[in-house]
Amino acid sequence: TYRWYLNATNLLASQTTPTLSLSNLKLNDGGSYTLIASNQHGLSAIGTAAVLTVSYLIESPMVIVAGETFQTTVTAESNRAYWLEARDSLTEGTWTFVFGVTNVTGPQVLQDAAATGGFKFYRIGSAPAP
Repeated sequence: TYRWYLNATNLLASQTTPTLSLSNLKLNDGGSYTLIASNQHGLSAIGTAAVLTVSYLIESPMVIVAGETFQTTVTAESNRAYWLEARDSLTEGTWTFVFGVTNVTGPQVLQDAAATGGFKFYRIGSAPAP
């Protein structure tokens, strides 16, 4: 038999094969995944934990709306912070904080209301709320 655990204590009852398959991940799906395989004689082997990090989830595509405002939507979870950063070059320069939300849930719009002139590159960050 095969039993998968998240963070050593949470049995994933639907996962009963030697291959772990996850879909529709959420931020709280990140953690340490371990497989315990047992044979008919009761002998068990514990696999080395695999660590999964889920950085952020984007619910909708990034868009430019009237008035040259850039916006995107994230599906936020409580006890997390989300922020939007921008820079003028994809490969050079420092990322500048544009907008953020903390400890909110559900769809949250992150926007740059001053997205005027030229091109900008954006990224979204997420971390446990301070």
